[in-house]
Amino acid sequence: MERDPSDWRKGCSDSEDFIVSNLILPIGSLIYLLFCVSRWGFGFDRYIAECNKGEGLKMPKFFKPYFLYVLPLLILLLLFFRDCYKFGFYRRFFF
Repeated sequence: MERDPSDWRKGCSDSEDFIVSNLILPIGSLIYLLFCVSRWGFGFDRYIAECNKGEGLKMPKFFKPYFLYVLPLLILLLLFFRDCYKFGFYRRFFF
């Protein structure tokens, strides 16, 4: 069986797709979230003040536990246990 000379491009595209969608996007969203809500970054109080400037809907302060604890946990779960161990980071590197 002969190999198609364009196979290397498919492998390259698949690798790039895995790296971007399964690693860079979740890790980047976690870094952005932690910067917005942590005291080492922007800080949640300043984030709320910035969100509530101007006209339109206001962001309530009772979202603080959700932004600090629930969202980072959800992003980490998506990063490590995506698709029930089928395609996630944990499955690729630890099994």
